Amino acid sequence: MQYNLNNDVHKQDLSLTNDDIGLTRRDLKNIAGKTLKWAGSDSHALFEQNIKNPETYEKLKLYGWLDPDCISYKYNKYGFRCDEFDDRAAGIALGCSHTEGTGLPEQSSWPSVLSKLLGIHVWNLGVGAVSLDTVFRLLDYWLPKLSPKFVTICIPSTSRVEVFQNKTPINLGPWPIDSQTHEYYYKVWNDSDINRILLRKKNLLAIQQLCNTANTKLIMLDSYLIANNGSGMTARDLKHFGVQNHEYFAQQIYKNLPTELKQ
Repeated sequence: MQYNLNNDVHKQDLSLTNDDIGLTRRDLKNIAGKTLKWAGSDSHALFEQNIKNPETYEKLKLYGWLDPDCISYKYNKYGFRCDEFDDRAAGIALGCSHTEGTGLPEQSSWPSVLSKLLGIHVWNLGVGAVSLDTVFRLLDYWLPKLSPKFVTICIPSTSRVEVFQNKTPINLGPWPIDSQTHEYYYKVWNDSDINRILLRKKNLLAIQQLCNTANTKLIMLDSYLIANNGSGMTARDLKHFGVQNHEYFAQQIYKNLPTELKQ
């Protein structure tokens, strides 16, 4: 179910269609259809910095990240870290960088691990540094187009909110803000836990309704569960969780899926 902009009393102020909104990505032109060596917080500059620091060098060595060519980010034409979309039977995975797999080889991200467990393809619609707002927006667009057998979500932090600056989506969170206007908005919004609680509730209910309408099984788990493996290993950027954490999260999703979807 998608919101019909034609029914909006302020439609004269909007030049975007539902499809435009669903496809909009702030960084799309920089990644669409490309294969990159670095992405998001997994930057070459950070890698070089960590190589020069004896403490972080030892971590990179211990976790197997010293080879700068050990990871690549291959994006489809819509900017997702997965194959080009087709009509094969598949599931959908949504979330933030924990889903995209920042700092990890693609095959080590939890959507890929889940795909192996199930023996069915999983489209990775994870986008780094996004909010639950973005997850809803992407699902609203892609659910009817991909017609997945199931939807899985690693729920992003509640400390994030998506706003549009004209036609560009910007996710605000506990990081440097682009402008004083955004900084003020985020400060006011983030000052009350009520805002985060209500936004989470509204998005989760809306996501559930989308899947109910499409008669699609939905499994949602909070992103903090990805930290529960306890291995202490991290991704290459030394900020995101490592391979074993993604394996653990995929297993938790797998356990919650209905038997008929499992091998």
